[in-house]
Amino acid sequence: MPSKERRALAALHIAKPIRLRVRIYFLIFLVMAVIVLVDSIRIGGDSVLPVLASLVGGVVVGIIASRMFSLSWDHVSGKVVGKLDAVGGVILLAYLAFSIFKSKLLGVWFDGPVLGVAGLAALAGVMAGQVFGTGRGVARVFAILIGKAKERQEQDERGEPEAT
Repeated sequence: MPSKERRALAALHIAKPIRLRVRIYFLIFLVMAVIVLVDSIRIGGDSVLPVLASLVGGVVVGIIASRMFSLSWDHVSGKVVGKLDAVGGVILLAYLAFSIFKSKLLGVWFDGPVLGVAGLAALAGVMAGQVFGTGRGVARVFAILIGKAKERQEQDERGEPEAT
């Protein structure tokens, strides 16, 4: 599907705060990735493995943190919306703790200039994980809706009454 069509569908079916949040996360990821790349080159070859490990760890944390907003379909607006629920609140607190104590957590394994780059890589990974996790959540909501629509269509074709 061409890019313009995808953007039009997203604008039509995904609430603006979700789209804006994903754009911001992606922009932050790009800026941080460039900084991490430049710093890694500046530091040298010893930083590659710690930076990659931190990036992967950050992606995992970001995917988990993307769950802080429960995505669902709003029948009134006809869009996917995100709401912070109890589980999301706990995840938000854990995410904030990770953000605050990342240097201490990463300091167990890395030191010196590598620690700074590894910290930035972890945060870049978190942003990438947020983008990936939110996109996956939106796709899951759409898959459920498509499944329900197909189920209703099959019931209509068989002449069965709609289940409540």
